[in-house]
Amino acid sequence: MTEQYTDLQSRLRNPEATGAQLQKIMERADKTEDVLAVYNQLSQTRGEIEQVKGRIQYLERSAALSSITVDLIPDSLAQPIAVGGWRPTGAARSAIEALVRTLQGLADVAIWVVLYVLPVLCSGSASGDPVLGGAPAAPPGRTTASGLNRLPTNSH
Repeated sequence: MTEQYTDLQSRLRNPEATGAQLQKIMERADKTEDVLAVYNQLSQTRGEIEQVKGRIQYLERSAALSSITVDLIPDSLAQPIAVGGWRPTGAARSAIEALVRTLQGLADVAIWVVLYVLPVLCSGSASGDPVLGGAPAAPPGRTTASGLNRLPTNSH
């Protein structure tokens, strides 16, 4: 569009200069037929000038209404490389956070042991379940005077 506009500007200068020269010739012409010939040439030149000016105005209005879309994409290779330095405070902070998380985990385990495992073990020993820590049940066999079952023995 810029090329067309520049081309039209240069094309406008030539007919304008021709028109100015024809105007001077017409002012000096004495004969009617010379005046008419110059007048016809001048009219044709003015028509060319108006046509070029109209095209220039059209391009100016079109340029005023046009929009431009630009996509900016950063070039990661052009970015400076940032090398982070070692910071002892950062290492200490990470160590303290890890220690706190470990202590929280141990506290969670202790709470589970006290609230869940110990009551289950205690209820198991009271029920006589050997898996849960209670007294073993008497095997099938004979009952003794104390009421406990006794295994049969071989008396051979």
